[in-house]
Amino acid sequence: MSRNEIRIKPQDGIFRQMGIENVSINEIVFYERNKKMKFMCSVPSVKDLKELDIIYENIKKNFGKELEVDFKVEYTKSEIMREELVTIVEKAIIRLKARNAISKSFLYFYRIRIEETVIDIELNDKTSIEILLQTKIDEKLEKILENYGIYNFKVKFYSWEFFKGAYRGWGSKAERDDNSIS
Repeated sequence: MSRNEIRIKPQDGIFRQMGIENVSINEIVFYERNKKMKFMCSVPSVKDLKELDIIYENIKKNFGKELEVDFKVEYTKSEIMREELVTIVEKAIIRLKARNAISKSFLYFYRIRIEETVIDIELNDKTSIEILLQTKIDEKLEKILENYGIYNFKVKFYSWEFFKGAYRGWGSKAERDDNSIS
């Protein structure tokens, strides 16, 4: 344990008065130097992640917006369905946008596709992708996903033009021919 780190094991039910019924907080770590609080949680299923949002909002309200709040999630239900994975990715993007101005600016309109262990995030233009890659937003998003218990996934950004027609038959035949994948 670092000198600048305080570890707390909360009492059972301390968060019940906030309406937290299904999430179990195993430990809270406060990093004094970084002004960061990390909650180590056990969550039965993805639908219970909304309870983490309640904790997040209460902590921000009581301690101020300067405090960075993270969750390290472990699921007690073993399998996560694809739709649930999209929900987790959306929550991770929201968290990233809350703490990073560049992602807030350039992840305003997107579409999520998941293929095996790759999370494709489709964006409107190539300039946005270049800026997001230069600032390593993909790596930051992967780190947040790991905190949400999603490991070994790669985040990739693509423009609408890349996907236009290639997978879903979007656009005209001429557009599909111009943007085909070999």
